[in-house]
Amino acid sequence: MIELKNVTKIYGKKKNQFVALNDVSLRIPTGVSVAILGKSGSGKSTLMHAISGLDRPQQGQVIIDGQDILKLKQKQVDEFRARKIGFIFQSFFVQ
Repeated sequence: MIELKNVTKIYGKKKNQFVALNDVSLRIPTGVSVAILGKSGSGKSTLMHAISGLDRPQQGQVIIDGQDILKLKQKQVDEFRARKIGFIFQSFFVQ
């Protein structure tokens, strides 16, 4: 299961801040497929990066199979991602 609880991710500092994710909570049960859709700049990639551990939100929890990956050290997150996470990138990443 993938679960996000009150996840917030902000880029930039002070006057130049951009809130990419604002208090996002969701639950995706094991075995369920989902599609993440939205306009450019709506936070789709930021959401995927948070779920995969590629980026760390300022607030919230990212729980995958019962493990809050935000409590792991970076090396542990990298190992966790190698075992548990797979990506299918958009076509411009394919060569």
